[in-house]
Amino acid sequence: MTATYVETDFLFAVAKPDDWLTEEVEAVLAEEPVETSLLVYAEFLVAAYTRGEGFEFEVAPLVANMLDLVPLPSAADEELLLAAATYLDDHDLTPFDALHAAHATTRHDGVLIGSDRAYDGLSDLDRHPLSPE
Repeated sequence: MTATYVETDFLFAVAKPDDWLTEEVEAVLAEEPVETSLLVYAEFLVAAYTRGEGFEFEVAPLVANMLDLVPLPSAADEELLLAAATYLDDHDLTPFDALHAAHATTRHDGVLIGSDRAYDGLSDLDRHPLSPE
């Protein structure tokens, strides 16, 4: 059976037991396999993030639990997402910065070209500065 694609509201209902869609999501999970994309998880992380305050929860354990219920299409995508979640918990990065760092470390030998100095504190990432001549 092919998994059904779910979007961001589904993830929020998985993450929040008191969400207004929790019962519907539980019914879907009991009936059919589902999966989603990195884009949906990125949207979830951005929506749950408060600039200057970060997250009200530890991201990595929540994301790992969510992946058990709402997987990504590949193990490589799940590895990337879990790496991003770890960056969010362990470093002061925004969700997109964490996803970029995770992409660079899991798929590009830890090399990233960019101007954002937020990556400079990551020991497993080699940022090559992008700056005007």
